[in-house]
Amino acid sequence: MDTVSVVIPVYNKGKYVIESVQSVLQQTYPYFEILLINDGSTDNGEEFMLQLQRQDSRIRYLHQSNQGVSKSRNKGIEQATGKYICFLDADDLYHPHFLQKMIASIRDNEVCYCGQNLVYDNGKHKKGPMKFLKGDILEAYFYNKCTPNTNSWMFKRDFILQHHIQFNENLDWGEDMLFYAQVLTFNTAVQCVKDYLTFYRVGVKQSLSTVNIDKLYKDIDWLSEYKVFLEKVDLPLSRKQAVLSAIDGYRLPALLIYGLWLNKKIISKRKYDQVRQEVENLIKPIQLNNGLRSLKLYFYSKFI
Repeated sequence: MDTVSVVIPVYNKGKYVIESVQSVLQQTYPYFEILLINDGSTDNGEEFMLQLQRQDSRIRYLHQSNQGVSKSRNKGIEQATGKYICFLDADDLYHPHFLQKMIASIRDNEVCYCGQNLVYDNGKHKKGPMKFLKGDILEAYFYNKCTPNTNSWMFKRDFILQHHIQFNENLDWGEDMLFYAQVLTFNTAVQCVKDYLTFYRVGVKQSLSTVNIDKLYKDIDWLSEYKVFLEKVDLPLSRKQAVLSAIDGYRLPALLIYGLWLNKKIISKRKYDQVRQEVENLIKPIQLNNGLRSLKLYFYSKFI
């Protein structure tokens, strides 16, 4: 049977890692390995991870000095022995049927995704926004119509190695979106499971919230990295132009405008006015091109 490598980067998530790993051990599809990548944790996480490794031979524990989640995931790709790879954040969870349903969908292809549930501090959860699309979904990804969570993907390891795709270790924001944008660039027959099979803890991720003015500039960084990548790959010109139109005509202004809107009440007026001017200069020449979404974006842009 085909083995799946589940890569779990861990940095100071000792409070959650046992539950996260248990959600993998309870899978109805038993042919997997778990790679626990300790990214220099300073809490009690290492103790828990070593304990988990002793309990199940399918768990492999790897340690590195603190170098960030991208380095951890790249190490997982390098060390994985499974035919397929998927990622799980140390504070998130899989539904018991995640692997079974994903394997069934990806068998004749290289990339697959599913929907995610959003889990809140009070324990309640709801289905995350998702439009299930198949085939060439690169444009839809940049139009934010189909953006699965990092935990909700599965791909063939050989596919990633063949195209030399890695997480950008120079980014500490947007590195996952850049990675999957590159995956979608090379795969035009993406499969999906029309079910919600992962659980993403919203509250725990608050430190990575878009409600932070620095994220505006970091969004520009990862999109710029992708555009450099796109220039170098061999793709039909029409497809490149369509993707660039999605980025410049919607994704970039959306990230900037919504991000600035969210920051409006939490930063000083002086700082806000400075960033607003920079954002306005960036989006001024842009022709929004995403239908009703662009009308909403236009509305927000007039009140930032």
